[in-house]
Amino acid sequence: MVPRSAAVVLAALALAACLLCLIGVAWADDEPLVTVSASQWTGGYTAQKQAAGQGAAGGESLDEGASDIVDGTATSASPKDAENPGGSDKGTADSGGLSKGEGNSGVCLKGGGQSGESSLEAIASVDSSEGKGVPGVSAGNEMASGISYRDMATSGAVDGNAPASGDFVYDEETVESFAWQTCQLPADLDGDEAQESLVTVGEARDVRVSVAGVDVFASPDEWRVFDAHVCDLDGDGADELVFLVWKQGSYGPYRPFWESGADDAWSQHVFVYGMRAGKIAPIWMSSALGSYFAREWMEPDGTLVLEAPDGSLTFWRWGSWGFKLAGKTRAERISLLFAGDVIAHQGIYEAAYDRAARAFDFSSVFAQVRDYISLFGIATVCQETVLVRDAAKRSGYPEFATPATIADALVDTGFDVVASATNHVNDRGSGAIRETLGYWAEEHPHVGVAGLHDDASDVAAPVIVESGDFRLAYFNLTYGLNGHALPEDEEYLVDTLEDKDAMLQEIAAVQGEADLTVVILHMGEEYSSVPTQEQRQMVEEAIDAGADVVVCSHAHVVAPYGMLTTEAGATGLVYWGLGNFVASQGDIACQVGGIATIELEKVPGSESMAEARIVSFGLEPCVCHVGKDGAAQVYLLEDYTDELAAQHVLSSEGRPLCADDFRQAFEAGIGETG
Repeated sequence: MVPRSAAVVLAALALAACLLCLIGVAWADDEPLVTVSASQWTGGYTAQKQAAGQGAAGGESLDEGASDIVDGTATSASPKDAENPGGSDKGTADSGGLSKGEGNSGVCLKGGGQSGESSLEAIASVDSSEGKGVPGVSAGNEMASGISYRDMATSGAVDGNAPASGDFVYDEETVESFAWQTCQLPADLDGDEAQESLVTVGEARDVRVSVAGVDVFASPDEWRVFDAHVCDLDGDGADELVFLVWKQGSYGPYRPFWESGADDAWSQHVFVYGMRAGKIAPIWMSSALGSYFAREWMEPDGTLVLEAPDGSLTFWRWGSWGFKLAGKTRAERISLLFAGDVIAHQGIYEAAYDRAARAFDFSSVFAQVRDYISLFGIATVCQETVLVRDAAKRSGYPEFATPATIADALVDTGFDVVASATNHVNDRGSGAIRETLGYWAEEHPHVGVAGLHDDASDVAAPVIVESGDFRLAYFNLTYGLNGHALPEDEEYLVDTLEDKDAMLQEIAAVQGEADLTVVILHMGEEYSSVPTQEQRQMVEEAIDAGADVVVCSHAHVVAPYGMLTTEAGATGLVYWGLGNFVASQGDIACQVGGIATIELEKVPGSESMAEARIVSFGLEPCVCHVGKDGAAQVYLLEDYTDELAAQHVLSSEGRPLCADDFRQAFEAGIGETG
């Protein structure tokens, strides 16, 4: 039996909630909805609760506390007509889910449309207190070129070290460090089958809706709009607007009665707007999502997908009570690594000789980076010189031949693919090429050797590497062989520019069979960070044929990197030069290199994200330390100390080198990257 005093309290609360709802409805009818500010739902369904598995899939709401108040307005997922069928009339902060019934799935639209007349009312101006635009950002959930997804996903903080959870308090500086972008999307907001409206996410981190160049909606000043989508969520022929917004505070001005005060932390929200009575009005507003979502997108059927930094995804479908959970999964990811040229000059291989074992042991060369390289799913390196089993045949510049045990050290370090089509690969003739292929096949058959073939039918063919659910194709080509021509009947041994057309055909043929196509080009001007015209042309042709990533070697110095769009409109990621990974040359620029890192992802069960896509890329600086005795060791630049630099063979007593000298050489090489 409920005590009489408790019953009285419950009745009073219910009466107060009903009055609040009535007041909200009146406010909604009287106020110009175009000026609605950062209103949100009371209550908040957090990512932590999702992770704990609360609620059945398909039955959870994006916003668990089921209040119907949007800035005091009862507009919970309500249709655009005045009768508000499907919207709640309770006006209470019920603890139940918001998923009562299914709405008709609409179609998510992004792309060109046609102009037409609109019934939307233009606004001449909106002052900042009512909601003029300043916010805005990431278009189409794409990362800005060169922005590290790993850094962004850990919280978006500049240093990338903050935890990505609801426990982390975001401040404005952190939010501003995100990879903001812009977009323009056509929309048919009044359902007349003409996309007369233009939705713009601008550089000011705002969103505006315009018709014939006149703004009819501007987001509030306190919003920072991360992304926008145009979708017919409810299938009625008129588009809705879905905004992912950063703002201060978990709730709008009408927070739940159990919350004693407002918070001012920055948090993410999902806001849905549409046309009501000729104006852009809020339809559904979430409170703080509770955790940082590094990416989001909408499927063609209108499903909203939110991705956490750890790759976990939740799928949200629109129902008559707003977005509700339709499923959970995890994105499949793989990390890729590419290291530059390995050239064992004479001093390096002589220092690697173990007199006690009477053998050459190169394991110490890579000891300082072994743990780092082993973190990556597939690691690739350019082994520039041929291998010889008989160490007596070893030689340095200008015609190289390296003790084959360097291959053992590379495998032990974690490399899975070696690019071997280089200008030095024929230094010792076709017999040494065959010996190199034989050593890899016999001693390390699981390692892919790109650019070399022991069968004429394999000319320009890729190495196919499978890891988990990913399938990647690696091509490798060299500009030439330093004047050492192969016999006509053995030209198939090495892929060169003469095989370019065959390789382009192979690149095109592998599309649809590989998740990612990588082309490694050994070309460019030595000791120059500026790509040659021939190099540029080859890179563009490879991308036009279907290459997703092009990595250049040979120049011995680092060069810029970033996304490239060709004249034909194809896009690919290009590293114009990784420099040396292992070498002993007489310039500091040749002793600092770059390790390319790429993170690849695909989403099972996603129509739009089923194909693999690059979600991050970067270039980790490294140093090949060569001591006074000629011994080489590779370090990440972040681990390289002033004490080590002072002992480098290039350092002198009068002007000892420091770690910053190598950093400056690296930064000078990559220049204006992106």
